[in-house]
Amino acid sequence: MSELYSMLKAKKTGVSSGGGGGATVNNATITIQKNGTTVDSFTSNQATDKTINITVPTSAADVSALPTTTKYASALRLTINSSTFVVTGQLIDQDGNDLGTAQTIDLPLESVVVNGSYNSQTKKVVLTLQNGNTIEFSVADLVSGLQTELSASNKLNPAYINYDSTHRAVSDTEKSTWNSKQNAIDSSHKLSADLVDDTNATNKFATAEELEQIQTNKNNISTANAELVKLVDSGAKNVLEMYSYEVGSMNADVDNSKTYRVRVHGTGQNVAITYGKLKSFESGNYVVKINIVSGTLTSLYLNDGTDNISITDATSGYNITLDSSKTYQLRTYAGNGATIDFTVDIMVCSKSAWDISQKITEYLPTYAEIAKPIDGDITWNTTALGSEPNINSKYIMQQGNIVNIHLYIEFTTALTEDAETIIGVLTGVAFPKSIYRGVAMQCADYYSSAFTSCYIAIGKNGNVVIKPPTGATNKRYLINITYHNH
Repeated sequence: MSELYSMLKAKKTGVSSGGGGGATVNNATITIQKNGTTVDSFTSNQATDKTINITVPTSAADVSALPTTTKYASALRLTINSSTFVVTGQLIDQDGNDLGTAQTIDLPLESVVVNGSYNSQTKKVVLTLQNGNTIEFSVADLVSGLQTELSASNKLNPAYINYDSTHRAVSDTEKSTWNSKQNAIDSSHKLSADLVDDTNATNKFATAEELEQIQTNKNNISTANAELVKLVDSGAKNVLEMYSYEVGSMNADVDNSKTYRVRVHGTGQNVAITYGKLKSFESGNYVVKINIVSGTLTSLYLNDGTDNISITDATSGYNITLDSSKTYQLRTYAGNGATIDFTVDIMVCSKSAWDISQKITEYLPTYAEIAKPIDGDITWNTTALGSEPNINSKYIMQQGNIVNIHLYIEFTTALTEDAETIIGVLTGVAFPKSIYRGVAMQCADYYSSAFTSCYIAIGKNGNVVIKPPTGATNKRYLINITYHNH
């Protein structure tokens, strides 16, 4: 601007800024532009003053800019749903806020196969898509000419079979030839048994008559075996159940070590004394046999609840028919002031077993001989007890169907009160067919007479269980048990 001012001044005085008189003064045109656009111009030797105003912008509108309140997009946010695979696009303004309405794009990724399997029942390939849906198609759809099964209309070509020395296919002609040869074999072509050597110990021939006799013998043996089983297993101990009984001054003592030896004694009071009953049995024919051991047998009856069947004279066996729907008891009657004292052995068995026993004359063992005593034992449960108990006395024996157990023992640690403890398992003797429940006695020491009753049970597997009562802390136990294993 200073140069412009000097030029204008020189024009008025006629002297150039460079000094020296008489120099030539030029008249150049000066053009003023704003952003390349001409605003105005003037000459350097112009006679008059001229003002050129250049407007300086002071607002956004002066430069055609957006106002500060206008929102514009500065970012784009994209999200995808991993389940539906829908992509959502949202514009974000300069302040980080959503701008406009979000737009979505559904990608078909839920139709992508994520698993596959083969269903052998439907013979189809099963493809599982990302969305859980499945697509099924036959394997035959993949391979042209694939043969998956054989049928009357879908046969396998024999040319594709790999034969060996033991597997061959024959033609219709060959089949017809062999069938004709087989049909030609008739009764005249059979091999005579006389031509076969049956001297081998494992290969013998028998006639039809011999085979029939063999079958008859087998049936007879089976029947005899069944009757022998009844003879051994249907003795008195399997049919009769005995117990002691007392009425006033009369009583009956039962000795189970014999074939039910019963002693009835006392002074009669015109009453009936019942001292036994038949246990569960089948209806049918039976035999009652008694043996008078001592004394005089005054009366002996089998009462069915209504009628008396006298068996006083059954010393040689007495046939009776029993009805399983009735309850039978053994009874003895005595009048006032009568003194009764006799001992008898009583046996009740099936009629079939009795008949067989009468035919065996060479040697007929007694029930006591059949039921020889068997010594048993107990395996202690040291896991529950900690150690084996101290044993003062132990007796475990089986005779016939009766098992007697006597234990006088002391545990190292007192058993848990009011709780069942398996102290051991019986060995060598028969277990009860159903759980036996009884009472054991707990005492302070081996010589104490102050006993406490405790629950005891013997399971069908031979487990011996004791349950002391609440408050019981003694370690010593006296156990006396007798049970039947039928």
